[in-house]
Amino acid sequence: MSTPDEKSLLALAERHLYPNYRQAPCVFVRGKGCELWDKSGKRYLDLAAGVAVSSLGHAHPRYVAAISEQVGRLVHMSNYF
Repeated sequence: MSTPDEKSLLALAERHLYPNYRQAPCVFVRGKGCELWDKSGKRYLDLAAGVAVSSLGHAHPRYVAAISEQVGRLVHMSNYF
């Protein structure tokens, strides 16, 4: 299966994401620390966190190991329990 190109992914996002703010016209494919790279290879600095999340950076080996270990046990549990 081939990977969709950037134009196709941006069109898909435009069709399915709620337009409560303007989406940046880029598709990120990887990150390391505070750096992100888009599908065309352009590098960005990730200096923002999302809503109600921590800014932990990308792909730190200890973070990846901790998440991988947790996923092996339990991924998500509803707060209804």
